[in-house]
Amino acid sequence: MAETKSTPSTSTTAAKTAATKRSTAAKKAAATRAKNAAATTRKSAATRATTKAKTAAKSEATKARTAAKSEAAEVKVEVKTTAETVAEIAEKAVLVPVGAALIGRDKLVATVEDLRSSYGTRDAAEKELKARQKKLETQLKKFERRGTTARKKVERELKKTRTQVERELRQRRTRLEREVKKTRTQAEKELSKRFAPFEKELQAFRADLEKQAQGVSKDLKDISARAEFVTARVENLVQTGRTEAAKASKTVQERVASLV
Repeated sequence: MAETKSTPSTSTTAAKTAATKRSTAAKKAAATRAKNAAATTRKSAATRATTKAKTAAKSEATKARTAAKSEAAEVKVEVKTTAETVAEIAEKAVLVPVGAALIGRDKLVATVEDLRSSYGTRDAAEKELKARQKKLETQLKKFERRGTTARKKVERELKKTRTQVERELRQRRTRLEREVKKTRTQAEKELSKRFAPFEKELQAFRADLEKQAQGVSKDLKDISARAEFVTARVENLVQTGRTEAAKASKTVQERVASLV
C-alpha cells in the first residue's frame, strides 16, 4: 500500500519540476528576447542618431557649398569690368547690322526662289519681286536705323565711361599729389625739428673752432716774434762774446810780448 501511495506524489513532483523548468526556460527566453529587443532598440536609436547627424552634416555642408558657390558667382559677376561690358555692347552693335544684312540676303534669295517656283509669268514675278524688295528695303532701313541707334548708344556709353575713368584718374592723381606733398612737408618738418639742436651745436662748434683758430694764429704770431727777439739777443750775445774774446786774446798777446 505504501508503494501505491508514493507513485502519485513522485509524478506530481516530476510534473512540478518540469513545469518549473519550463517556466524558468520561458522566463529566460523572455528575458533574452527583451534583452535582444532592448539591444536592437538601442542600436536602432544609435543608428538613427548617427544617420540624423550625418544628414544634418551633409545638409550643412551642402548649404555651405551652395552659399560659397552663390558668393563666388556674385563675386564673379561683380569682378566683371566696365571695359568688358563696353566690349560686349560694342560687339552687339557690330553684330546686329551684320546679322540683319545676312537675314536680308537670305530672305532675298528665298524670295527669288519662291517667285521662280510660284509665278509662271515674268510680269507677275517682277511685280511680286518689286513688292517684296520694297518691303525688304523697308526692313533693312529699319535695321539700319536700329544699328545706328545702337552705335550711337555705344558711343555715348564709351564716351561716358571714358569721361568717368578720366575723372577718377584725375581725382586719384590729385589725391596722390596732395598726399605726397603733405608727407614731404611733414617729413621736412620732422627732419628740421630733429636736426635743429644738432645744427645749433654745429654752428656753435664751428664758431668755437674759428675762435680757437684765431687764438692759435695770434699765439703763433707772438711765438714767432718772441723767437725772433730771442734769436736777435742770442746773436748779439754771440757777437759780444766774440768781441770780448778777441780783446782778451789781444791783451794776452800784448802781455806775453811785454814779458818776452
